[in-house]
Amino acid sequence: MFNVGNHWTAVCVNIIEKKVEVFDCGRGKNRQYVEKFAALIPRIVKAVGPPENKKQLLLAPYSVIEVPMKARLNQSCCDCGAYALKHLECHVLGLDLSLVDDEIIQGCRQKIAVKLWEAAHDPILAQVMTQYVPSPWERSEVFDLEED
Repeated sequence: MFNVGNHWTAVCVNIIEKKVEVFDCGRGKNRQYVEKFAALIPRIVKAVGPPENKKQLLLAPYSVIEVPMKARLNQSCCDCGAYALKHLECHVLGLDLSLVDDEIIQGCRQKIAVKLWEAAHDPILAQVMTQYVPSPWERSEVFDLEED
C-alpha cells in the first residue's frame, strides 16, 4: 500500500497467476512504481522460496492489471489506509468495490482500529508469536536480487 495525501494505491499480488492487481484511486498515477514492483516480485519469490524450487522459478515480471475504480473517492486525507484495506478486503471476498465510499469509511476506519487494538492485546496471539521459529529459508539475512 502506498499513499500520499488523499491518494492511495493498493496491490493484490497473485503468485499463482503471476499478476498484480492495482487499486489506484488516482487511476494510474503510480503505474511506473507498480511496474517496478511487479518486476521485483519474481526475484523476491525466488529468494525466499524453498531451495528445491529455485531453479524452476522464472524471473519474468508479473503482469499489471488496473482494477476499475469509482470516481471521486476519498475526500479526506485521513482515510487512505482504510480505503486501501477495504478495497483489498472486498476484492478477496468477491464483493462489489462500490460498497466502499465516503459515507461508510469513517466507521470502517474505527472498526479497523478496534480490531488492531484487540489483536495487539490478545494473550493467545502474543504467546504464539513468542514461539515462532522461522523456516530454514527465512533465516538468511541478505539476498542478492541480481543473482539468478
